[in-house]
Formats: sequence, C-alpha cells, structure tokens
Amino acid sequence: MRRFSLSVLFLGWAISGFAQGVSETDKLASLCRIWGMLKYFHPAVAQGKMDWDAVFISEVDSLAHIITKDALNTHYYRWVSSLGDINAYLAVPAGFDTTCNFNHSLEWIDRSGLYSPQLAALLRNVVIHRCTDHNRFVHPQTKFVAAAEFTNENDYPDLVFPPKDYRMLTLARYWNMIEYFYPYKYLTDKPWDAVLTEFIPALLDAQDTVAYVRALSRLVASENDSHSNLPIPPGLRTGVYYLPVVFKVFADKAIVTEIVNDSLAKKDDLQTGDIIFSFNDTCVADVIRYKSPYIGASNEAVIRRNLRYMISAGKSSSVNVRIDRAGVVNTRTMVRYPPGMIGSNKHVEMEGSSYKNLSGYIGYVDMGRLKKAEIKPMFNSFSGAKAVIFDMRNYPNFIVYDLCNYLAPETIPFVQFLAPDYSFPGKFVRDERSEYGHKQEAPFKGKLIILVNEITQSRAEFTTMALRALPNAVIIGSQTAGADGNAVDVVLPGGYKFIISGLGVYYPDGRETQRIGIKPDVYVEPTVEGIRQGKDEVLERALTYLSTGK
Repeated sequence: MRRFSLSVLFLGWAISGFAQGVSETDKLASLCRIWGMLKYFHPAVAQGKMDWDAVFISEVDSLAHIITKDALNTHYYRWVSSLGDINAYLAVPAGFDTTCNFNHSLEWIDRSGLYSPQLAALLRNVVIHRCTDHNRFVHPQTKFVAAAEFTNENDYPDLVFPPKDYRMLTLARYWNMIEYFYPYKYLTDKPWDAVLTEFIPALLDAQDTVAYVRALSRLVASENDSHSNLPIPPGLRTGVYYLPVVFKVFADKAIVTEIVNDSLAKKDDLQTGDIIFSFNDTCVADVIRYKSPYIGASNEAVIRRNLRYMISAGKSSSVNVRIDRAGVVNTRTMVRYPPGMIGSNKHVEMEGSSYKNLSGYIGYVDMGRLKKAEIKPMFNSFSGAKAVIFDMRNYPNFIVYDLCNYLAPETIPFVQFLAPDYSFPGKFVRDERSEYGHKQEAPFKGKLIILVNEITQSRAEFTTMALRALPNAVIIGSQTAGADGNAVDVVLPGGYKFIISGLGVYYPDGRETQRIGIKPDVYVEPTVEGIRQGKDEVLERALTYLSTGK
C-alpha cells in the first residue's frame, strides 16, 4: 500500500509538472542555487578539475531550450549525475553540537515546489557525501583566522559590461558566497532568496555599463553591511560632479562641515555651517531616499555618513541650491566639479603626540594615531589624571590587546566569534570567547571615556568593545557603524572588487553588534548650531560627564 501511494504521488507530480511551464527567472534562480551548492558541496567539483564558471555558462545556454518543470528536472538530474557516483564518497555526519544554524538554508531543495522527488533526493545525497576537506574555491584566511578566503576565481577584467550569461555568473558567484560564508546573512532586510530572484531581471535588463554597475551596487548593498560597498571603477567616474565640500546629513538638510578645496569653495561663497535644503528643487530627504539603495550600510547612521560626499553629486556641472546661512535663506547656482579637480580631504594630523593632557587632569588620546610603542609612555604622562578620553571616531591601529592588557586588573572576556564551518557550508561555529588581561595591579584607576559615532567601524568597534569591558569605562556619543569581523576580499567578473565581513562578532553572552553597533551609555549627536560654531559637542559632553557624573 505504501509503495502504491508513493508511486501515485510521483506520477501525479510528473504529469502536472510536465504540463506546467517554468519562468526564465525560476530557471536561472534554480541554476544559481544548484551550481553554487555543487561548487561548495560536491567533492568532484571542489577538487577543481573542471572549469566551473564555464560549466555555468554552458548551463545557461542549455536552459534556453527548456520550457517545462519536468524537462528542467530531467536536465538537472542528468547534469548532477554526470559528475560521478556521489555514493563513492564518504558519507559525513550531520555536524557537531556546537554548529550554529543561523544561516543554514538548504530547505529550498524540498520546499521550492520546483524540484522533483528524484532530483531533491539526489541533491540531499550530495549534502550527505559532501566535501569536508580542501575546497579549491574557499578556505580559511589563515591558520588562526577562520574567515573565508575565496580562491581561484577568474575576474574576467575585460568584461566591464559582461554579456548576459556572465552577468548571471556574477550573480551566482556572489549570491552563493553570501549564502554559505557570510555570518550575518540572517540579518539582511530582505530574505536572501528574495534578493536572488529580484536581481536576475535587474542585471539582465541593464542596457549599458552604467546601468549594470548601478544594479550591481544595489545588489551588494542588499547585504546591509557597512563593510560592503561597490567601488566605482575609475573609468566609470566621468560625468559625475560634486560640490567641493563635505556635509553632515540630517533628516531633511545637509550642513557643510568641511571645505575640501578652499579656492573652489570661495568662488561660490560656500562656508562651514551653511545649510542646504535642496538641490535643483529636490529636497534633501528625497535625495537621501533616491541614493540610499546604492549604499552598503548596516544602519541609518551609516547611510547619512556615506552621503557626506554623494549628497551633492550630479550629472551637470552646476546645481541650484536652497541655502541657509545664519537664518538668511536664498537660492543660488553653484558650480560642481569632477573629483580629480576637487582633490581630497585627507585627515590632517594634529601636530606633536597622539595624546595630550587636557585641563582638569584629563588625558586625551587620538586612537586613530596611537601606536603600540606609545602606550606605556602615554600612561606615564597621564600619571595623576582622573580620567582618560579615548577618541574612537576614527580607525585605530591594531593595538587593542596591547592596550587592554596594560589596563586590565584581571582576565576579562569581551568578545565571541562566529566562523564558517568548512565541513558544512552554510553552518557556522562559535569560537571560544576571546579575552585579555591578567592578575595585576592596574596602572590606571581613573575613568575611561570612549567617544564614538558613525565613523566608528570594524576595528574601531572591536576596540570599543574591549575597552568597554574594563572597570570604570563609559561610552559617549552616537550609534556606531555596526560592521565588524575580518574583511574578506571578493572579486567578480569585470574586475569588480569589494569586501564583506568574514567573521561574526558578538558579546560573550551572544548579543549581536552587527547592524546595531556599540550602544553608547550617554547618547549625544552634533547639532546644527554646534557645527556652525565649530564645537565638538561629543567631547564637550564627555567633559561635562566627568565634572558632574551624569
């Protein structure tokens, strides 16, 4: 009776499947999924003895002649079977108890409604007999850092605007890297499956290089990770013009915070503190909504941060702006310039040491400049200080363990990592908690104040986490970038290169930092009036806290 029921079930599926058509998007999405799963799971593919990119291109061509689900399943079954007898490879246990399943998502094999029972069983068998050793396409960065490094990937540098089959290869390669080796996939705004089906037509329909790069930028931004932005190749940067200033972007306005090119800014009388309400009659809030999808950002604070240059960008060399200076509002035309004509606003280092003593027996440290050799002499100079302010609104050197080992009176755990499980792509393993310090007489017993904002990202957030775990530490400022974990290089057809976060970073109790950032104990953001007056309101708030205790 059981055998008869299964046979009837399969026959019913085959009849209905044969009659049912399959869309172009569904065909290409299924190819991306199966090709990527075989790339990272099938031992014969992982050995790298075949040109797996060429296989994908060939499969795209084959799909063009398939119009029904039944034909699609027959084709896939023959293709996967042609790779060799999967049962000849060792069957692998399900995994260790410590394996995390945040991103484990092979359910598409059974739940898609697209694959026949025969094909689903074959794909499941590949999972059981998967590659658990060396994979030609991915391995840990180093012996000590388990973030994925993607190897032996051809960048096809001449295909800046790839033909359609290579655009699908781009999507398949990138989507599967994230699918199996990105620790924060479960935190994206859109389900990752939905991203795949959305960008098949988006990439196919691109009519030229500019449209293609715009679609690719939106694809990368779908990670919702401040680490991940697609740099525009130099050859494609022509035809975009900017005002020669940097902005701080608020909800409905943009305020000039820095002059990048003095002589160009003077020509149009642009000054620090000027407030822009609109560009060419488009209000700032609408500009933000239009440009945000192209910005890789973990949170809203980083979108505003990354708009500090982009907010004024446009295709014409002039722009009408509605501007407010000290309460006087008018509209005038300003000149925009190509980036090469403006120059850059490289950080100007303050003269002398990376640390100094402020009035009131308070030490101040520019963490973007502090070096390992300066730690001990710095604290010697702060002898007798009641507090030290660590300014983390920058990108520090990797001195976190040296600094905290010097300060910690005992061993202190401060972070836990989530690393890819290379024996089962898509699963992740929690590393042991990382700690610093040892039993000692603490050399400094005063308050530790850490200043943060949306510039505080990655290593700066990691360092902030470590400092916060120390006794008497207080964080003052606003939401940080919410992007931590070792940077992993990714290269796609056309030579497009960017990075993704390769390790998950969590507090020792498992709380997340990704997208959330490091939450300040005392929240403060710059105000329009404070910027106009040239104040550092975050530093001022820290000094007030030290004098009042609140």
